[in-house]
Amino acid sequence: MELVEKAILKYKEYFKQPFPFYEYTHITENNEYDVSVEGAKRLTRFIHDLIEKNTPVEIPDGYFERKY
Repeated sequence: MELVEKAILKYKEYFKQPFPFYEYTHITENNEYDVSVEGAKRLTRFIHDLIEKNTPVEIPDGYFERKY
């Protein structure tokens, strides 16, 4: 998860807003696990692509009030 944490921190520093991680956890799944190494790499690439394209994701209303 260190890869993902670094990407999320970079996203937060770049866009000056948090990355809504729980909206994108499906990217980390594979057939056996909720979070896989390949999935973590996919999410990291996704976040880096957002930064490269200067395209922050939308944070849904009430996202931070949810309980996970």
